[in-house]
Amino acid sequence: MENVPQEWRMRRREEMMVKSGGEEVDKETLMMELTKLVQEMVRESSWWEKRGIDCSILTAAFLCLPPAFMLLSSSHILGFSAGWILMAVAHAVITVKGTHLASHGALSESQTWSRFWAVFFIEICGSFSARAGVQGHIKMHHAYTNVVGLGDSSVWKVPFLPRSVYLFIAPLTLPLITPLVALAHIRGQSFVVISRTVLMVALGLFSHFWLLVHVSGFRSPITALLCMFTCRAAFSVPYIHVNIFQHIGLPMFLPTRRPKRIYQMSHGVLNLPRNPLLDWIFGHSLINCHVEHHLFPFLSDNMCLKVKPVVSKFLSEKQLPYQEDTYLSRLSVFFHRDLSVDAASASCGHSVCSSCLQDKSQVCPTCLQSPDEPEPAEAQVIHGSEEQSPDSEETKVQEPEEKKEDEDVKVEEPLGPNDVVCDSCIESPCRALKSCLTCLVSYCEAHLRPHLENPKFQNHRLVEPLQDIERRTCESHKWPLEIFCCADGCCVCQDCVKEEHRGHTTLPVVEARKQIESELREKQTDTVKTVTAAENAINKLQLNTVSIEQSVTEVRGVIESQFEALQAVVERAKREVTEILEAEEKQALRQAEGIRVHLEQRCAELKKTQAQMEKISKNKNDVDFLQEYSEWKKETTDISLPGVYIGLMDGLNSLSRVIVDSTQELCAMLVSSYIDKVKETCKSDKMGIKTTVHAIVAGKENLLLPDPKTRADFLKYSAQVTFDADTAHKFLRLTEENRKVTNTTPWQHPYPDVPERFESWRQVLASESFYLGRHYFEVDISGEGTHVGVTYKSIDRKGSESNSCITGNNSSWCLHWNGRTFSAWHSGVETPLSAGKFTRVGVYVDYTRGLLAFYGVDDAMTPVHEYKAEFLEPLYPAFWLSKKENVIALVTPGEPLRLKSPSPPTSPSNDAILP
Repeated sequence: MENVPQEWRMRRREEMMVKSGGEEVDKETLMMELTKLVQEMVRESSWWEKRGIDCSILTAAFLCLPPAFMLLSSSHILGFSAGWILMAVAHAVITVKGTHLASHGALSESQTWSRFWAVFFIEICGSFSARAGVQGHIKMHHAYTNVVGLGDSSVWKVPFLPRSVYLFIAPLTLPLITPLVALAHIRGQSFVVISRTVLMVALGLFSHFWLLVHVSGFRSPITALLCMFTCRAAFSVPYIHVNIFQHIGLPMFLPTRRPKRIYQMSHGVLNLPRNPLLDWIFGHSLINCHVEHHLFPFLSDNMCLKVKPVVSKFLSEKQLPYQEDTYLSRLSVFFHRDLSVDAASASCGHSVCSSCLQDKSQVCPTCLQSPDEPEPAEAQVIHGSEEQSPDSEETKVQEPEEKKEDEDVKVEEPLGPNDVVCDSCIESPCRALKSCLTCLVSYCEAHLRPHLENPKFQNHRLVEPLQDIERRTCESHKWPLEIFCCADGCCVCQDCVKEEHRGHTTLPVVEARKQIESELREKQTDTVKTVTAAENAINKLQLNTVSIEQSVTEVRGVIESQFEALQAVVERAKREVTEILEAEEKQALRQAEGIRVHLEQRCAELKKTQAQMEKISKNKNDVDFLQEYSEWKKETTDISLPGVYIGLMDGLNSLSRVIVDSTQELCAMLVSSYIDKVKETCKSDKMGIKTTVHAIVAGKENLLLPDPKTRADFLKYSAQVTFDADTAHKFLRLTEENRKVTNTTPWQHPYPDVPERFESWRQVLASESFYLGRHYFEVDISGEGTHVGVTYKSIDRKGSESNSCITGNNSSWCLHWNGRTFSAWHSGVETPLSAGKFTRVGVYVDYTRGLLAFYGVDDAMTPVHEYKAEFLEPLYPAFWLSKKENVIALVTPGEPLRLKSPSPPTSPSNDAILP
């Protein structure tokens, strides 16, 4: 029996050994073989290949600084910009490339010169600690990861910042971050190291500032400091580049589970294609030779490029991955990082990408075993954050003994507010690694060992650290919650089963979980089907929209052709009536002309007779007078004028009356034949144009549900509703996360002008809509003149007419509180109600049945008014605050009442209703 613990430990350790092709692979031996190959190539290389090229690039960067300072003194914007760019690029090359080479001793074989270059580049140029960068393997260019907590050498944590800040904004603050991190790392060092670091950092910063003031001619110290900060922020480009292209989606390893270095670097480091601009700024080793840089950090950038073929060939021969990718592919991974990291979960419990899960030859990067094999309890560790930088885990190639000592050194990160503390560590609390559901205790790595190595604890359930592990114990009996009561849906202990839950159906927690998981999987399957059906419905709706447009176009063509035919008939009738009128006109004109000629002849004869009569009347001899008169009388015809009657207007009036009567009769017939019949046809279910999406859940099930009666019944259909800020009138103020609206007339609010905003009426819509099914929400109202209802999204927003108000159109239904009584409004018609006073109104919508009901919410649900209509579009909650200081608050259904009774009527000065 004494050999059992030893056998147990051996078996548990064997489960964690990395398999490759079914045989154990000594990764240390592989690393030694590869190191020998690289060392032979380094010995055969010249000084120019090993250091000369990189030193030349650094020298060129230093030579760019004098003209950069001179150009910054230019008064022309182009000259100043050129100087700033030149200085930023030169400082980035010196800081990134120089500190990288100096921290690894790649600039000189002499230890004295290596220390000198480390102090010069890291402390004077980079404002960081040379001791931390060289001896502690904490590179100056890892200050960013130290602050945001992405590396294993982190000393500060800022967990509340969003991920985008870590990736893109935080690198820009490196000029401020690096000196502060340097001060944090020199704590506890000797006085000489502290003094030298502080002095060198201050010397570098002061020299830069002094040159800007006295050489570049900056008159203001603030502008000089701003220029210095922005120039130094340029060396954040490599880290933004790394965040986007090189570290997203790659496996990270915790210090406690770090594999052999060659395995770690081959899986967790990526090479990208060469880029001339990036190569000479921060080197081949960070772009094209990233793997070689991590395996052999003592090599210069140029030597990394030279040994690249050897390393890639060696890893391929040993069946180890050599990660290479393109910029476009990495961009795709970055923008779809959730798919590449959390796309699937392996049986070991860690997140593994889909391709690795399908490839049986791959292993989980966290537990180092096949994803389809369950992971031992002690091998379950937290997957590293995808923003972690493998640069923070690199160490310089040393002797095996020194390397082993480095790996044994663990930097304990400070405890965060969300970390679980080991219950067995009393004096110095440590972070818990696991929680035991059997012991109801959390353990750190040291106190967890008995659970991992002693067979007596093999049946204990170990899970990730739990903050609320005490909740796994019954509050009344202090026994573990090991039983699930199916009747009450809660976890209970053994004593609870005998007392409060006696006679209830119970199951062990594990078995109950299996059953619930099975039900959950079924519901997930149903949900997937529902989502698929919804997507299909959306596609059909889009197709239906196109079909409607095509059908309307066809019907419009028929209408246009028919009305063109009707217009042709009307034109023909017009033409024929006009011809009749013109014929009558010609006949009347001929008649009038004949009469005129006759009258002219008669007038001439009468004038002749008149002349003879005058001649006779002038004769003085009586006898002659009488004889001439007698002769004239015998010869003279009738001198009377025939009567002339012109009856043309009577005929024209009769014709006009016939035309008017016929036209009115035709118009009336058109209205009855076209408009009335078309409207009646559109109202028909068979002929009307409708867009209907059938409920994904069978409608019969909804129809069979009983109508809600009690408050609890209505709360089953409660919906979370918020005001849509894009629809609120400028006199309405939204507060409490868009759940409260107040009429602040005449004070306007600086809302942007958008088409959705109400322009004339003090109204606002909700962001959510109701369609297919039952819905319920509640509002608190304050002040007379408040209106609560629903409307279509198509309501007019800019008009000042009544159809833009929720009380004046046939697509809105609302309830109005005037300070004394409620009234219902629809299509401009007010219906007075006899309901009592309520400060809270509940709105219930049963879309399928076409039911809209308003309730007064108090101790009970009091019906106020009910509408029954055929809803054709989704319904949006709508609100009109007609008077100053009206308030409407959307509340969570079930929330206690805010007011005891509605607000009393306002003073007469506020009686005017605002649109």
